[in-house]
Amino acid sequence: MDARTNTLHYYREHGNVMTPERAISYAQQDINPQNYKGTLPLLYRINGDPTWVVSMLDRDNNSFMKYVYLLADGNNQSGSYAVGDDARSTLALFEQRVGGKTATAAPKVTGKTISGTVERVVKPDDKQILFILKGDSHVYRMDTTSKDFQPIFQFVQAGDKVSFKATATDKNQLATANVGLTTFKNAALKTK
Repeated sequence: MDARTNTLHYYREHGNVMTPERAISYAQQDINPQNYKGTLPLLYRINGDPTWVVSMLDRDNNSFMKYVYLLADGNNQSGSYAVGDDARSTLALFEQRVGGKTATAAPKVTGKTISGTVERVVKPDDKQILFILKGDSHVYRMDTTSKDFQPIFQFVQAGDKVSFKATATDKNQLATANVGLTTFKNAALKTK
């Protein structure tokens, strides 16, 4: 059922499309090392791709433990799924992994000096600050536990003009590039 147009579409399994049973099976056997049980697979269209979202429950007390997002035609290939503790971060990880397979790859940023205007800032925990720049597809990460992190850096916000050197991160992280903290400059926050 398309909630926006109020029309019903009937889909048949075709080719490699994953069924709800297969989604649970993949989530339980291949992806889930904690031996949780998969329940309630829901089919969503995320960025145009049919995607199963499986809730993983503890086998002993049926309490919610994790989300598993599976690309419906991915057949559990590496990079076609994401596992996480909450829906938002799992979705972000899934979009990053699947986006890398379907979209054109963003250019590498290793060693380059980057400058631009901050568009969005997220502080997912006490150990990092993530932000994106206008017109740039990379997610930049500042490590707040680094010895080079200055407390003034945590006040970065949308609209700030920044420059820094960046290095690419490994593919299992939400961020696509780490900020070189010794080179980070924010024109809105003058430091000595």
